[in-house]
Amino acid sequence: MLSIRASLEVQALTIQPHIHDDWSAEIQLLLRVVVFKLTMWDHNASYGASLQGLRYTDARATTSTLPAPRPWQKSMHALLSVGGRYAWSKWENWLLERESNYDHVSGLELKSTLIVSRTRVCALRQIHYL
Repeated sequence: MLSIRASLEVQALTIQPHIHDDWSAEIQLLLRVVVFKLTMWDHNASYGASLQGLRYTDARATTSTLPAPRPWQKSMHALLSVGGRYAWSKWENWLLERESNYDHVSGLELKSTLIVSRTRVCALRQIHYL
């Protein structure tokens, strides 16, 4: 999947080099939505989970067999996982654009930048710990 994505980005970059810079977050969003649709929505499992024979289920069910998640549950999962990642990347990009103009940085923007940088440090510590 990553090789296909990389080849598509290389083809797009050879045609219009600025596309990657201008539309990177939207390209990533589109690819993540397609992958979500083909894995989670259609088969109730991510690619790695299906290799292990695992599936997402609704654990609140009282029956002996666990049913598949309902469409609203899948939609909320997509909104949080795919939409959340898109919103985070757009927020980071906005902060980077605003940060380049040091003369007019507001307190809220400084706090937002601090939150993003601390979150990155915490995530890197968790990865290093694993």
